[in-house]
Amino acid sequence: MSAEADARGVMRALRERIAERRARVLGTAAADECALDRLAASADVWNVPLGGASVPGRALSPLRRALRRLLAPILGRQAAYNEANAAVVADLVRAVDVLADQQARTLDAVAALRADVDALAGEGRGRAAPGRPR
Repeated sequence: MSAEADARGVMRALRERIAERRARVLGTAAADECALDRLAASADVWNVPLGGASVPGRALSPLRRALRRLLAPILGRQAAYNEANAAVVADLVRAVDVLADQQARTLDAVAALRADVDALAGEGRGRAAPGRPR
């Protein structure tokens, strides 16, 4: 088998591995987007409804307002933390996407360099070393 054919085989195997990894990542991308949307939507614990329009719900309304006033500092901090956490997670997802793309490009570059080295090594096998007769 020639060095060029061997390099093609390596390139084909690398491309298949990259395609498999991309399929796994892209297969989970929709689920990740949905999870990120849910995380962002649930970040604001301050605006959670605390009751209904029923008679018992209206009767408990003053108690709910008092609880909201008492819990305001805690709920405000929790909402700020949740929003910051959602932003960090979204940034991390974007960073992982960028790293996956960089890894794919790096694997392609390594495979190309390996093919070049193999081709050069194949050319060098037919030549005599400097200062040595064939």
